[in-house]
Amino acid sequence: MGFKHHSMTALFAVCIALLLFSGVAAAADTDFVILDPANGIESLYYIEINDDGTCVQPSFNPAIPDGYRSFMGWFKEGSSTPFDFKTDTVISGSVLRAKYSQNYIVLFMDNQNVVIDSYSLAPGEQLHASSVQPTISDKGYSFKHWYLKGSDSGTAFIFPTIVSSSYAGEDGIITFLPTFSNECTLVFISDGTQVAPQTVTNGGYAVKPTSPTRTGYTFKEWTYPDGTTFDFSKPVTESLMLTAKWTGNSVDYTILYWIEDPNTPDKYIPLKIETQKATAGTPVSDLNPDSLGGSVDHATYKSYKSSSPVILGGGGTVVNLYYDLDVYTLIFDLRPNQFTDHSGEVTTSTLKIKGKTYSQTYNTTSELSDGTPYSFTAKMGQEINGLWPSTSSAEYSRDGNVYQKFASWNRNSSTNYVSNRPYLSPEMVNAGSLDVTYLANWAQTAPEHMVHYYFEDLLHEPGTVTYDSKKYVQSPLYSETYYSSSSNLQAKEISGMIALNPDEQEEDPKVFYYDRFTRNIVYVLDGGSFSSGALPSVAGYTKTETEYKAVKWGEHLSYFKPTSDPTKTVDGINYVFQGWTYDADGLLPVNFAADSVAQPTKATGEVLPIYAQWRSSEFTITFYENTGSDKVLATQTGARGDTIDFNAAGLPQIGVSDPDRGVFKGWYWYVSNKLVPYAPDTVITGDTKLYGQWQTGGFTVIYDGNSHIAGTVPTDDNKYDLGVPVTLKPGNGLRLSDVLVFTGWKVKNDDTLYRPGDSLKVTGNMEPGAQYANRNDLVKLTYHSEKSTIEDVSFYVARAKINLAQADLFTADGEYVEYWKDADGKKYECGSPYTVSGSGNKLDLYAVWKSSGYNVSFYAGENGYLNDNKKVVTFSGIQANTLWADAGITVPTPKPSNSLTHYFSHWLKDGDVVDPTSNTHKITGHETYTAVFAEVVEVTVTYHGEPGTFKTTPPSSTYSTTAQIGGLIEDVPEFTDDLPIGYAFDGWYTTSQTLGGPLDSSKKWDLATKKVEGASAIDLYAGWIKASPVSVTYDGNGAEGTAPVDANSPYAINSKVTVLGLGDLSNPGFAFDGWKDQNGVLHDVGSTFTITENMVLTAQWTSSSDKFTVTYDGNGAEGTAPVDANSPYAINSKVTVLGLGDLSNPGFAFDGWEDQNGVLHDVGSTFTITENMVLTAQWTSSSDK
Repeated sequence: MGFKHHSMTALFAVCIALLLFSGVAAAADTDFVILDPANGIESLYYIEINDDGTCVQPSFNPAIPDGYRSFMGWFKEGSSTPFDFKTDTVISGSVLRAKYSQNYIVLFMDNQNVVIDSYSLAPGEQLHASSVQPTISDKGYSFKHWYLKGSDSGTAFIFPTIVSSSYAGEDGIITFLPTFSNECTLVFISDGTQVAPQTVTNGGYAVKPTSPTRTGYTFKEWTYPDGTTFDFSKPVTESLMLTAKWTGNSVDYTILYWIEDPNTPDKYIPLKIETQKATAGTPVSDLNPDSLGGSVDHATYKSYKSSSPVILGGGGTVVNLYYDLDVYTLIFDLRPNQFTDHSGEVTTSTLKIKGKTYSQTYNTTSELSDGTPYSFTAKMGQEINGLWPSTSSAEYSRDGNVYQKFASWNRNSSTNYVSNRPYLSPEMVNAGSLDVTYLANWAQTAPEHMVHYYFEDLLHEPGTVTYDSKKYVQSPLYSETYYSSSSNLQAKEISGMIALNPDEQEEDPKVFYYDRFTRNIVYVLDGGSFSSGALPSVAGYTKTETEYKAVKWGEHLSYFKPTSDPTKTVDGINYVFQGWTYDADGLLPVNFAADSVAQPTKATGEVLPIYAQWRSSEFTITFYENTGSDKVLATQTGARGDTIDFNAAGLPQIGVSDPDRGVFKGWYWYVSNKLVPYAPDTVITGDTKLYGQWQTGGFTVIYDGNSHIAGTVPTDDNKYDLGVPVTLKPGNGLRLSDVLVFTGWKVKNDDTLYRPGDSLKVTGNMEPGAQYANRNDLVKLTYHSEKSTIEDVSFYVARAKINLAQADLFTADGEYVEYWKDADGKKYECGSPYTVSGSGNKLDLYAVWKSSGYNVSFYAGENGYLNDNKKVVTFSGIQANTLWADAGITVPTPKPSNSLTHYFSHWLKDGDVVDPTSNTHKITGHETYTAVFAEVVEVTVTYHGEPGTFKTTPPSSTYSTTAQIGGLIEDVPEFTDDLPIGYAFDGWYTTSQTLGGPLDSSKKWDLATKKVEGASAIDLYAGWIKASPVSVTYDGNGAEGTAPVDANSPYAINSKVTVLGLGDLSNPGFAFDGWKDQNGVLHDVGSTFTITENMVLTAQWTSSSDKFTVTYDGNGAEGTAPVDANSPYAINSKVTVLGLGDLSNPGFAFDGWEDQNGVLHDVGSTFTITENMVLTAQWTSSSDK
């Protein structure tokens, strides 16, 4: 039967076929499943269940609610997998709920409108074409392209592009349909000069194009995507993308050496550049890059990084080789055995430096090992001022020997170090060894000496001392007080300096002056030119248009920075200045703000070239962040035949992660509407648009135990999208040794220590590495799950502020960790800061669990509603094991949408008929109840009222109507007042009953409760019982006088009663409204009613300010009519009728006074006044004398 929909405002009158058996309607046994759109827009849909338990898939999708983008499917309660209408089964009354996603759903259909591929995209991600080829139904046709549903089938959708809601249909789904054509398109991807695409009729032949060219390569052939050779002599039967196959030639590539900066951590500085040859297209990894470089003095090769993964044909490949400086150990032997010539003599030499004392002792028979020599480690060029134990930085002493004064350090027989050494220099170490031992020299006397070193000044360090007409600055690193047995001292050799007075000096203080080596700064403009005055004048230096002469090394380059950029025009084409570099290839940029003139290798005449870098402006290359995005990351210019500089500043590099974009995959461009990778050595032939491609999903988290010897490294098999938070797993039992224990995780480029339970956002493939520390300095933190099925988590933390684990450190079905508590029961919020302190070596925290809460839902089945016309009533957040009576659940009342066609039959739960109103159980999970409404089958109901009659036209003692099976008989006739006197109505019976009884109670039909069952007709007979007489009593309700008495009371039941007047009742100031019975019915005086019970009629009065007059009229008599002195009267007052007064009418007898209503009043009688009264004398002719 398919599906049916009931909206919130209207219902279709949909009938479910009913089976009748054993006289009972079986409509409630029709099986159906409810579809709940759960979108706040639509109500429920109903689908009939097939015999095998499956049901027909709806031909529609529900409307997407606000805040969502797509419909994910129909789901069973608690299921995370969409319901499969082809194979999944359900039971009657089940509910399938719609789920929606904030992501986009993308579908690819074949020509039979069948989904062949699908995927989900988050906002900002890219649509990509399906790799599944659609079915081709017509011979001679081939798949041409995908087009967006709702657009022109002839317009190919360009993949990839940023997903947008404009592509989605009303259901939030983005659907692509295939276009087939008998024309095939051949696209040629050359990676060199471009080749135009060809269109060939299916079965026709392609024309072999002119071979493309590519710098550094020789063209070989065109191939299919799988690498097999394309044969132009065979017919084309499908659209193809052909790729050029090339043979690489021998080309140049550059090796750039980088050496560790000895004084700045994690910094490398360029050392030298070499050019080598390799075959274009060769993967750099195949060149064995770890062995490419030569040896570097005082350094060891560490790693490499290439500007491209393969050798580029254009020679632009740069392989960067990184060298770490060797670490030397400098050992200072105090040599207590020097000058020990006497038997039994004991000598102790002592050195005190940096607050620590070192001693070595010796006697003539043996050397005692009661002390370790002072030592330190350093890299070549590292500043060691303060570490080197000169007499200015250390204290020396010697006991037991007349040679008690320290004189110098000796490395070999020809090298003595008397004064301080600021830097570790090559002449201070031994060739072929990383260990250097310096021997102390002792003397009987070592007087104090002073030496000053002065260096030629710089622009930023102006000199204060003049020597030979030039200014000099004293060096604090070299100038010092020292102790030596010799009074002579010769000038040191200082790299990059030349001593002006190098000879030995004897007198103190000794003063040495040094000039700096110089370099000529030359700006190499490569065909460009400076504007006039572009090079600033610098005090003390001579310049030309492009050169500064004899610039001292160490000068800041900022003084020599051109004030304007150079310009260049060749053959009418302007070039764009890119910046200055130290090398012609543009690999080493100049930083004028931070760089200084590098130290030359000779005193004068050495050139410091600074090269201008250019790019032709003939063509523009635009780098877009992504396909479908108009965000430009950078632009670049170039001439025809140039290649693009993919290492330019601001461009992402392949494999590098961006937290907002993902991991960069490379640059792509469109060739004949096909997005393909752009080869780095493809030459520029025109303006070019390139689109970045990013990996935004499928990332892994792989834990690394970092050489652990015990414990288990956790695993994570999930795939994560960019930016998704990951809760880091425990490293229970991990350790490096008995002392070094697990403390947490660190990830690359992030120095933060993450602990188990901490949240970390995915920025790419993550490799958390285990971190360890000495357990004696730490506190063991254990999170106790408090559940036997969940393992506790332990690790070590420092005594410092930490963030406690998040709630999802532990997970359990239907529950979550609400907070942590300590052994004393103190509460701590999940993820909150916590300070680890105290002297203990362990900390225990315990999980406190809380139920996630369950839902109890009531659904209205087809053709019905619940309270307030709702289709669903849900009670949510009910805690586990709550009693039904304590859960605040009120079972809604089911109502048919049309009582003429349907009635409520029963509740279903899990396919069973239940009565939720009698539930008393504990709630331990989600519960769903479905109200089932059955179709009405009408029967004829005939009422027999004899001897009474019904208000029909004409009145009759029988009345026929219809009622619905399963429902109440709602149409009940009304009796006329012509009822049997003396008998009372006692209800309806299914058989004829004797007038006056006795009546058969087993045959009585209670219209309020008894439902119609399966019968073709029902006859109901009035039951009449003999009734006792009933009375009528009047109540004056506070009036004066006596209430009237009905002389006919008591009456036989069903007798007619005529309502009496007031009698002599009066109530001055009140108007009489009638008589009201105990049932609230008001009866007028003189009206009749049928009496069926004892009746009390109570006078009804209304307060009134009305007053009425009484006027007498003599009616032709002689004299004056009497005047009532009490007139006017209040309403309902008593009036006494007056006599004739002095009226006379000879020949007539006086009969009384007649009012305007024709009532004759005798003199002296009384009446109750309710209106103005005119009393007229009545005369009768009389012969009496």
